[in-house]
Order: sequence, then C-alpha cells, then structure tokens
Amino acid sequence: MNDNTTDNMEELQKRLQEAENIVEALKSDEVDAVVSKSNVALLRLRQTEEKLRKSEEHLRIALKIGKVGTRYLDVQSGKIEMSMRARQIYGLPLEGEVTVSQILHTVHPDDRPEIEKKWSEYKKTAAEFEKEYRVIHPDGSLHWVSIRSESFLDAQGRVNFNIGMIKDITEKKIQENQLMAFNQTLEKRVKQRTAQVEAQTKHLRALANRLTQVQHEERKRLSKILHDHFQQLLVGARFQLGSIKRCKETAQIQAVVDTIEDTLDQAIQTSRSLALELSPPALREGGLCGGLQWLALHMQQTNEFTLHLELDDKAEPDDNNMSILLFECARELILNAMKHANVSEVQVRLKKNADRCIALIVQDKGTGFNPDILTDRITEDATFGLFSIQERLAHIGGEIKIASRPGSGTQTMLIVPLSSGQ
Repeated sequence: MNDNTTDNMEELQKRLQEAENIVEALKSDEVDAVVSKSNVALLRLRQTEEKLRKSEEHLRIALKIGKVGTRYLDVQSGKIEMSMRARQIYGLPLEGEVTVSQILHTVHPDDRPEIEKKWSEYKKTAAEFEKEYRVIHPDGSLHWVSIRSESFLDAQGRVNFNIGMIKDITEKKIQENQLMAFNQTLEKRVKQRTAQVEAQTKHLRALANRLTQVQHEERKRLSKILHDHFQQLLVGARFQLGSIKRCKETAQIQAVVDTIEDTLDQAIQTSRSLALELSPPALREGGLCGGLQWLALHMQQTNEFTLHLELDDKAEPDDNNMSILLFECARELILNAMKHANVSEVQVRLKKNADRCIALIVQDKGTGFNPDILTDRITEDATFGLFSIQERLAHIGGEIKIASRPGSGTQTMLIVPLSSGQ
C-alpha cells in the first residue's frame, strides 16, 4: 500500500470519526448546529422544531377556543381534509373521507344553490369568499355556519388549493333573531303607544273644547238664574219698597211689607239653592257619605229621582279633594242615567275593596249602551262625562270600569287608591 493510499484511508477514518462525533452531538438537546473543520455545517435545529410544534399547538388551542374548524381542498385532486371541529359543525362523520357532495348535502335547500356555485368557482379563481348559511344535521337540527375561504395559485398560475375557516354561529343567530323579534315587538308597541298618544291628544283636545262649551253653558245658566229670577225678585222688592211711600193706610203698608218679605224669601231661597248646588255644605262637613246623602235628598226633591244608597263608612276618603272628585263623578253618572238611561232610580254603593281601594258603583236598569263609544265617539255629549271622569281618575292612579250593553242596563265602577293612613 503506497503512501497516498494510506493518507486517504487516514482521512476517511478521520471523517468517519468526525461524523460519529457529530451524530452523538446532535443527539443532545443543547446543540443547535455542529460545524466541521472544513466549514461544512450540519444543521440540527431541535429547538426550532420544538418552537414549531408549540406554535402548531397554540394554533390548535386558539381554533378550539374560537370554536373554529378548518377545511383544506386540493383543487387538482378534489381531495378534502377537514378538522374534527369542522366535521362537527357540518354534522359529518368524525372519521373517513369527506366529499364535496357530502358537504353540499348538509346545506339547507334554500341556501344550497349559491354554495354549489361557490364550490365550482374554487377551481377557477383565487377570489376570497365569505358567507353565512344554514346546515342541517342528521338529527334534523338546524345550525348556522359562517365560512371564510380563499383559493391559492401554483407557480403556473393555476388554482392549487383552497383553505376555509368555519365557525358555528347558531347561538349568535338565535340571539340576533330574538333581538330582531324584540325590536319588531318594541316597534309594534311604539306604534301602538304612538297611536294611543295621538288618540289621547285628540281626546284631550275634544275635552278641552267641550269643557269650554260646558263652562259657557254653565255661565249662561247661572246668568239666566241671576237675571231672570234672582235679579227680578230684587227689582220687584225694590219697586214694592217705592210703593210704600204712596201708601197712606197702615193696612196698605203692611200688605206691601208682607209682599216684600215674601219676595226676599224667594230670593234667599234661590240664592241658597244655587249655593248648595255649587258647593254642598254636607260634602264639606260630612265627607263623601254626607255629600251623597244630600245628593239623594236633593235629587228626590228637585227631580223626583231616587238614589238607593249603600255606603260603607270605612270607605270614606280622608282626603277632602278625593271626596270632592268622587262626589262630582257620582253626580255626573247619576245625571247621565237620568238623562239617557230612561230610568227614575239608580243604586249607589260605596265600599272598600280587599286591595285597599275605594270602589264607587253607580248602577241602573236602563237602556244601556256600548262602552266602546268612550274611545270611539268621544266628542258626543253622551260620552263627554264618561271621558272626563276617566281622565280625572287617571291623574290620581284610578280607573273606570263600565259593564253595559244596549237594553241591559249599566254598571259603572270608579276605583281609586285609598289615601295613606287609611
């Protein structure tokens, strides 16, 4: 063996030994690279591989937390790879191959044509695609899917593969539908409330106009009483006083004085009746029960109209304003019955309900009416009083309940809360 051969063998042994040393070194986790004396590097990046493994694990965890599945489509071969999450989202088998036909079969029939069109476009263009659509699981349950995918080209400019990110958004859609239904309900309620407010505004406008008319009519009535009756009595008394000067006999004077006295008595009676009608002392002194008792006597004497009273002293309001309001409402209802119900008597009951409310009930056996006119025909005289009562009670948290129909009489119940301490 010549010297050259020996040198070659020695060089070969050195390289083999060096290779063995490198292999042993690469088995250590602490070594990233080993460089030979001839500056030829043999890279062994175990830490880099570990970082890559950790990065893949982090991506898997992120997809799991976001409940996102992945789908890979090899456009040339038609092979599909789907993550476990993606299979679950579509309701597909967790193992085995997945075909385009299987995926399309899960899509809701109404959404399927558009999705089929997109699958065919994956092979032609690298455009992005984003869509929300419905899928049906084998158990018949409906789910919403959100997908975002993109196709990528190879070096020759052909579509190579398509990757999609898939998410189940069923819960989100349910919440959106609930919110939409709530908004529709809210919008409907707003429209109803707006209509009610508009109707209420119309009612109040009519009430204001009617109040003006009633005030005018009441002034005319009082003016007529004062001018045609009370004032005439006073003028007559004054005229008779002047005639005394012309009387020469005591008997004549006495006769004139008697006439004047009778005229003044009539004037006083008229003034007292008017004062009682405007503000009954019985109401101020005896409360609501006292006022209703006076009203019964007054209606019998002046109109021969009978009130049958059933009054519970425990239902007496301790608020004078409340007593006045209920008295005025009761008188309005009684006058309505006298004018429109074709009756000569009504029953009036005052009681205390179990829910700590005062109930004032006016009932007759007259002609009755349709209570709907309270809202439908508020401008007519027959409903003005009722609407006025309704509005006044609403301001104190009360309400009016009417039970009536044509030919069957009427029962009107006024309900107001008891004052504190009652």
